[in-house]
Amino acid sequence: MEDRLNKLESKVLEAIETIQGLRRENSGLKSRCEELENNLQGLNEEKDQLQRQLSAASETAAQAELFEEKRQVIETRVSGLLDKLEAMS
Repeated sequence: MEDRLNKLESKVLEAIETIQGLRRENSGLKSRCEELENNLQGLNEEKDQLQRQLSAASETAAQAELFEEKRQVIETRVSGLLDKLEAMS
């Protein structure tokens, strides 16, 4: 009987140690999860900011392309006018 009680006590103590270890591990995992969620939130905010910057850069590039097209039209027209002026001389 004493032997059985000792075995039971040993098993209970072992179970208590396992539970305590699992609780510590769970606490650490919860902390890590919160840390990762905060990192994810920061990364999402950074991604949103980069998307806004990309959109602004794309708009600027489109405007620059439009200005280049207008510049080429003006250059062609001025060149034509200069040719006409030279032909008059």
